[in-house]
Amino acid sequence: MLSATGLLRLRFLSCAALSVFLALPLAGRPARAVAASPHFVRLESGLELAQAVVRGGPDGREVLFVMLRIDPTLHAFTLCMASEAGRALSLPEWSAQRDLRAGINASMYLPDGITSTGYMRNGESVNNENAGPRLGAFFAAGPHRRGRIPPAGAAGDTTENAAKPCPGQPGGVCGRRRAPPAAFPAACILERDAPGMPEILEEYAVVVQNFRFMDKAGNALWPEGGRAAGMAVVAEDDAGRILFVLCRDALTAEHFAAALKDFSLALRTVMYVEGGAQAGLFLRVDNAGAPGEATGVAGAQEEATGFAGAPGDATGFAGASSFPVADGVVYVWKGRSSLLNADGDPQGTLPNVLAVQRRR
Repeated sequence: MLSATGLLRLRFLSCAALSVFLALPLAGRPARAVAASPHFVRLESGLELAQAVVRGGPDGREVLFVMLRIDPTLHAFTLCMASEAGRALSLPEWSAQRDLRAGINASMYLPDGITSTGYMRNGESVNNENAGPRLGAFFAAGPHRRGRIPPAGAAGDTTENAAKPCPGQPGGVCGRRRAPPAAFPAACILERDAPGMPEILEEYAVVVQNFRFMDKAGNALWPEGGRAAGMAVVAEDDAGRILFVLCRDALTAEHFAAALKDFSLALRTVMYVEGGAQAGLFLRVDNAGAPGEATGVAGAQEEATGFAGAPGDATGFAGASSFPVADGVVYVWKGRSSLLNADGDPQGTLPNVLAVQRRR
């Protein structure tokens, strides 16, 4: 019987975001941010939160970005899958059931309400064994070996061993593909045509595939125009940190990419995970944190005095719905739909969630 990693190889071959700053509206052009970068507030070691309001939505409306920045050496990633749990759960339910710190959509899903649109695996549990030929990015976490992947052309990567670009080949490469002998980063986002694919993915316990959203220059790899909607992406920066980014309000992909570029987050790779009312992000805040850490809401507010919630919202987390759980509160941000610009249901169920746990 083939292993999950063996299936991945076969299928490759067979399937061919607490400070507020504003941007000036530019009619008919992507919004440009005034601040060079958002101000991230440290919630605990290796976990930071930032919010940004950008003016550039439909009719020049303000749109809210929520960003979580995660150090994968201090926090582990896991996949919550309805195919494994038996049913889809809401974000507060996923957090409570698995004792999760934060999470975001893992991917889009098929009409059956369970299956991811691209390849998805959590250990040996496979949600979708098919690597989508049009989906150009993979999030990977939980390697068997730790370290970093040598870049293409590094010492020891001779011409005969290096993967060769092969656009017509499913997986994007051909020739003698071989996983490098060095260890692997705790989490990363890989492009489909990266040297050594798909063997590199076999080193990881958590793998999820979706659209590559931006190129290295920060341009959206998306058709211009299109409907504006809430949107969620997962990204990796040049320091190897993973970012969960949600734009709650309606925004086109072109404007979303322009805002990310102007935030100066030094993003390396960005993967689209969901849009519209289904896009969601959650953060669990403990009632008590370690001394000196802004894990509680009050601590975070003291550090970022410019950050306020909606009128009547005592949480301090703008645009979030709050849900009490044991020893804390889960804050949920949901995207808005493209047609009616209606808020997504924070208690709506999602089948596949990419989540963060503290390393034990």
